[in-house]
Amino acid sequence: MTEREFIDSIAPMVQADMQQSGILASVTIAQACLESAYGTSDLAINARNLFGMKCVLSGNTWTSAWDGVTGYKKQTREQDPSGKEYYVTARFRWYPDIAASIRDHSLYLLQAANGNRLRYEGLSGEKDYRQATAIIKNGGYATDVEYVNKICQVIQRWNLTQYDRKENRTLRICLDAGHYGKYNQSLVDARYYESEAMWKLHLMQKRYLEEYGAEVILTRGSQASDRGLYERGAASAGCDLFVSSHSNAAGKESVDYPVAYCAIDGSADGIGLALVQCVETVMGTVQAARIEHRRGQHGDYYGVVRGATAVKTPGLILEHSFHTNRQATAWLLDDSNLDRLARAEADTIAQYYGLQQTVKSGWVHEDGGERFYLGDTGNYVKNDWYEHDEHWYWFDGSGHMVTDTWYQYNGSWYYLGQDGAMVKGLLEDSGKWYYLDQDGRMTTDPVLLIPDQDGALRWPGLVQ
Repeated sequence: MTEREFIDSIAPMVQADMQQSGILASVTIAQACLESAYGTSDLAINARNLFGMKCVLSGNTWTSAWDGVTGYKKQTREQDPSGKEYYVTARFRWYPDIAASIRDHSLYLLQAANGNRLRYEGLSGEKDYRQATAIIKNGGYATDVEYVNKICQVIQRWNLTQYDRKENRTLRICLDAGHYGKYNQSLVDARYYESEAMWKLHLMQKRYLEEYGAEVILTRGSQASDRGLYERGAASAGCDLFVSSHSNAAGKESVDYPVAYCAIDGSADGIGLALVQCVETVMGTVQAARIEHRRGQHGDYYGVVRGATAVKTPGLILEHSFHTNRQATAWLLDDSNLDRLARAEADTIAQYYGLQQTVKSGWVHEDGGERFYLGDTGNYVKNDWYEHDEHWYWFDGSGHMVTDTWYQYNGSWYYLGQDGAMVKGLLEDSGKWYYLDQDGRMTTDPVLLIPDQDGALRWPGLVQ
């Protein structure tokens, strides 16, 4: 197998992994090339281990794709900080296939910790390959002092950034509001119900995600209706992501950390970590965000996540702090805070999946009315007139076109027809006739109508 053939063989698997992990495909491919000698190393051939992953790793408390048992012993070369080389005999992980090696490598980079901090924090979602490689090196992944330069040289030689571009298709996201009706009332503020707050939040998330061109489906049609947990998760079939929004509860009021309960297969770890860190930042929680995995007798402990996993959708439960914490509960009761949180979470998802916000232009039906968006700014017209296709329209404070009514502006009266266009000429309304001049203003002065040669009445400004 040539070097080019090796890259071509692993690229599809690495790109698929990037969709889940958020780690640049160019960096992962370059690491595999460098660390496995383009698939020709002893480890790559005999253990399907492309990255030199040892059986025992620092920060080894993370969910792994390795079976935890099967290993392969060999001698390896290391470097001390001064660049001096030395050799050690180590036991390395054995994988059933290359895809498992790629997945395990990404899971390690996403979850390995040093104390309470992630070793490679900021790697998921990083768009600059040199910076991403520096994060890996600085986290203690490699001892080679030239590691960053070597990885970047491989990326540049083979133009590996081409694999960082995600396919141009519509992202499909399934949003789920935790619980229904009036459920999980706060013990510290009786006004708060988890079911009500999360319903509002997920509708806001939907609106902002759609601004990025994402297709969003909801697991329930109304806040008053319920649906089985597994069924809600399975409703995400064909989607790229399933997110169930919740707020948590604890016995201690001081607890406030945001947490994402991610699928145990690791498929949602990257986006889960990005979202939960977003919640921490926006809500300003005292305790740090985290992701967790909970296993039950039949796979994932949580039914919604188990249902999503069954239809091969990366799934997670996103806990927005604790409604047993007074500060967090008060924060979540403010709709303006929920709106800010929803926008930030939509931005996080968009950044993770490489979406660009679409600029609206022209007529758009939304929020129960018609708006007109200006293509140069992406803003809609409000509290103002706007001329389009030789017709004038008035838009109210919410940006909706006003229709079928009289409207007074700067002391003059105008009539806006059923289609919203300003009426000119003769108008019959409630059995009375009115004349609106060429500027649309209702006239109260005498009007002289003169018959033309065909007998039709004419007046300057009347529609011919």
